Amino acid sequence: MAKQQPILALLGTPNSGKSSIFNHLTGLRQKVGNYSGVTVDKKFGLIRNNGQEAMLIDLPGTHSLYAVSEDERVVVNTLLNKDDENHPNGILYVADASNLARSLLLLTQVSDLGFPVVCCVNMQDVAVNKGLKINFEKLKEVLGVPLVLVNGRNGDGLDEAITRALSETEPRKKPFITVSHYAQKETESVMNELEGDSLYAAYLTACQFRTLNRTKNIEGFEQRTGLADFKHIRAEVEDKKERISTLQNLL
Repeated sequence: MAKQQPILALLGTPNSGKSSIFNHLTGLRQKVGNYSGVTVDKKFGLIRNNGQEAMLIDLPGTHSLYAVSEDERVVVNTLLNKDDENHPNGILYVADASNLARSLLLLTQVSDLGFPVVCCVNMQDVAVNKGLKINFEKLKEVLGVPLVLVNGRNGDGLDEAITRALSETEPRKKPFITVSHYAQKETESVMNELEGDSLYAAYLTACQFRTLNRTKNIEGFEQRTGLADFKHIRAEVEDKKERISTLQNLL
């Protein structure tokens, strides 16, 4: 798939209603292929809104950007590699209103990568049935990204979400958290090696460089960046812990 028009990635945790939203937005214009080198389905389709066109890619559902499964590695490889043909210009993020705490960790990660993000809060009916009350104004303030209430079953709010996503070109003004001091040296080393512009992308790369398409075959990368003895599991735990703690304090 050539990058002929802007690419939006539809992203969210499993069971957030993301697939229903993708079907509403793309209809008969969706196609299914495979990501290069893996057997994971690649779902994409053309979307149109107010004279604008974009390609929407339905990335596999994942709980975080620390990949374990092949599906999750597809997401991480796509978002961390700007040369990837599927690398998006922006993110349409689907959050499950009935389980916001579980949904928002991933949102903070993609936002800290520097992507413009529009958050679609889905499954409000499920939240109401559970007796949950959400202060959407406070949530919008805390997240610092455009927030749109949607219904993936009937399509309510999706036109507004796409309008916002196609016009949103600026990332969140400041990161949710600064990069953990635990891996500061390794992060800076990776950033210099790859000539990157995102500290958090370098942090995620340091933790997963052996499995990322961009770095796993670079000769001498491990030695030059000082990652030979890097305790990546601890770095992952520190990052997740700080993000969860920050969200709990903000909400």
